[in-house]
Amino acid sequence: MPGSPAPQRGTQVYPLEDAEHIASPEDSEISELLAAVRSLPDKLHEVVVLHYLEGFSVEETARCLRISVSAVKMRLTRGRQAIKALLGTEE
Repeated sequence: MPGSPAPQRGTQVYPLEDAEHIASPEDSEISELLAAVRSLPDKLHEVVVLHYLEGFSVEETARCLRISVSAVKMRLTRGRQAIKALLGTEE
């Protein structure tokens, strides 16, 4: 994304499209996780991808999407809950 904030230092960031190529073909857990992320509603998907996969901080994600920090935090919480439910790992 041109003009996007840089990811935090020390993090290794891979585009979502490349994530399947990084994992070994036998790693079905990675494939399931990526499928769950892709199936999230747009508002949750964009926040999860920017924060967890692209490495943006909560504040950077908020600026990028022009939403509040509290909205980013809530969407991350809801996104994690939805992914857990999709993967059947809800506690």
